[in-house]
Parts: sequence; structure tokens; C-alpha cells
Amino acid sequence: MKYYYIGDTLNDEAAEKFTSFISSNPEEDLTIYISSPGGNVDAMGVLLHAINKNAHRIILVATGAIYSCAFILFYSVKCEREILEGASGLYHYLGNTGMRFTAGGVPDNPTDRAKYKETKKDAKKEIDWCKKLGMNKEEIEIIKRSDEAFFSNERLREFLEKQQEEMSPY
Repeated sequence: MKYYYIGDTLNDEAAEKFTSFISSNPEEDLTIYISSPGGNVDAMGVLLHAINKNAHRIILVATGAIYSCAFILFYSVKCEREILEGASGLYHYLGNTGMRFTAGGVPDNPTDRAKYKETKKDAKKEIDWCKKLGMNKEEIEIIKRSDEAFFSNERLREFLEKQQEEMSPY
């Protein structure tokens, strides 16, 4: 058994280090600990792909903050997962990240208006994912407002339990 810790922002460097670690340990079972404030969606995609390609030999363990992209990563992987005491989560609507809005809720510049049109197309898909995960109406409303929804350790475990029940053949 080999161990790896992802303890910072999910970025290109983190993705490169992680894929290097996996490829240098092709036969070992791996336990990956994660506590991350989130980061880059593209880097998260690389991590997700690498973990899912090796899911049969990986356990992903939430140890602290699983925020933003780290939250998506944790609940999207197909490997075994665990949540340690003290772990907490945060999710927010990724499509509006970095955009500036007027008080009336309209993007305040041409670039953000164009980006907003594109991200609205993905909004339903993202909200459906939140519902499938088990988020309640109040949590989903927070996300729809582009606010941050925080989740306790207990709530993270409820999401994981729901996913595991849905995957069970019984």
C-alpha cells in the first residue's frame, strides 16, 4: 500500500505530480488523502480521469476541506471513498465563478455576458447532479444564487451513503 496526500489547490502542478505518482506505482494499491480548497476545473478533470482509470486500486479519503473542485472530484470518482472526522465540504455553482454581476443579477461587462450565456446551458446539468447527490431544496437554492453551500461532516457522509446505496445491486 502506498499513500499520497493532495493538500493544496488543484492545479496543473498538482495534477502532474499525482499522475506521475500513479504511473510510478503501477501495481500498488493506493490510498489518496485529500484536503483542498478546490482549484482549476481542468486539473480536476485530469485527477478524476487518473483516479477512475485506476479505481480498482485506489481509496480516496477526505481528511479536511473538500471544497469546490475537490468536492466535485470526491463525489465523481468511481473508487472506494471514506470521510474522516473533521472533514467538511463546500460547493458552489462553477459556471459563474469569477463573473461580476450588477445588483440586478446581470453580468456587468460584455465578456461576462457572453460567458454567462454559455454557462446557463450547463446549469440544468449541474443542478441535476446536485439533486442526484442528495442536496435538499435549500442547498440547491443557495447554489442557484451562486452562493457557497457549506456541508458538515455528517452531511458529507449522507451524500456518500446515498451514492453507495444507488450503486448497490440490492
